[in-house]
Amino acid sequence: MGNLEADDEDRRRYQLEIIGALEEAVRLNPFKAEYHILLGWRYVYLWKDPDYHTRWLPAADISMERVAYFAGEKSPYLHVHLGNYWVVRSKTINPAHPDWESAWTKAIWHYKKNLSIESGQERKKMKQKIKHYIWNFYPDEELVHQAVE
Repeated sequence: MGNLEADDEDRRRYQLEIIGALEEAVRLNPFKAEYHILLGWRYVYLWKDPDYHTRWLPAADISMERVAYFAGEKSPYLHVHLGNYWVVRSKTINPAHPDWESAWTKAIWHYKKNLSIESGQERKKMKQKIKHYIWNFYPDEELVHQAVE
């Protein structure tokens, strides 16, 4: 994927090969949340594809919903990545559309779930990482505050 000499079609082909392998991994072990999160992010990377909004983003959403289902209460790691996904996903939606609020609410919920599982110094570090991540997409103190307070 990092090959600078590869053109867009080569990158797309490589991405589809990775997606195929991850889809097979999910088929073989659908209860492994990590496979779903990797697959969901790979779908997001197809942003140049003409079917991005009709095929790949909905597929990514489904993968992330599955991660949330399988992540449960045990994995702060997965919850922060889910929060990150929903922040990115919210940027694909007009803020005036009700779906934006839904994506943003999911991001906040997962960040707060992460922070409720983390403790001590790890919680403090994670809070800063979350703030920084959100700020890259939304340089707005109020939105950042919603996620970590």
